[in-house]
Amino acid sequence: MKIPKEINIMGETIRVVVKNDLMKRTNSHGEAHYRFNEIQLNPDEHKDILESTLFHEFTHFILNKMGEKDLSDNERFICVFSGLLYQALKECLK
Repeated sequence: MKIPKEINIMGETIRVVVKNDLMKRTNSHGEAHYRFNEIQLNPDEHKDILESTLFHEFTHFILNKMGEKDLSDNERFICVFSGLLYQALKECLK
């Protein structure tokens, strides 16, 4: 899967940016920045981790745009849901 530079959600463009210092700065694989319409990803990850992290952050954005702040803030839910979504779509796109 190719990591896109932008994703459109409900008519808004969400930039996907690779941040070289993300892991050092935040100790995370990725972050969703709603205020800036930006997903930040750590570039030094294995392809599967990078892709699944994109789905994870994308799920945060979708739920946030839906007004589901409680679900968007629920990391357990986000991890499980986005992981299952990534697995299903990855299998479909083979």
